[in-house]
Amino acid sequence: MPEISYAEKADPDSIYADEDRRPLVEATQNEQAARYAELLWLEQKLIGPLRPHKEDRLRRTLVNIEAVYEAQWIELEMAVGSRTAFKVRRRVEAQQERQRRLSLSQAICLGLPTRSSRKRNQGHVCCCHPADDLHVVRISESSG
Repeated sequence: MPEISYAEKADPDSIYADEDRRPLVEATQNEQAARYAELLWLEQKLIGPLRPHKEDRLRRTLVNIEAVYEAQWIELEMAVGSRTAFKVRRRVEAQQERQRRLSLSQAICLGLPTRSSRKRNQGHVCCCHPADDLHVVRISESSG
């Protein structure tokens, strides 16, 4: 299996090549964390049954966010080198995965119903959105 080579130096043609790397890495990390959380949320949302028009809209949004997400990593790689960009990306994705698992486990531990049980339970519904962590909303009773 061939070894992957990582460049240590930034691309001298990058518009960020002469700037301090730390603020760029921190800003990219924050932006990418939000994008990755949104990607996870959209992927989770697309698992369940949806109306065709809503599914199409969510898929288009997912494709657009993925494109921006990948382009941002390439831009960071050109600015700070591939090794640093890879470490930052790995840290961002691991952090978001942990946060997502924590949100889901909190809902289960608290015994709160999840979105899938919304139709069966007209009381509280747990909405586990990775960007918003854990929150509970009240669904109004349907008039009968």
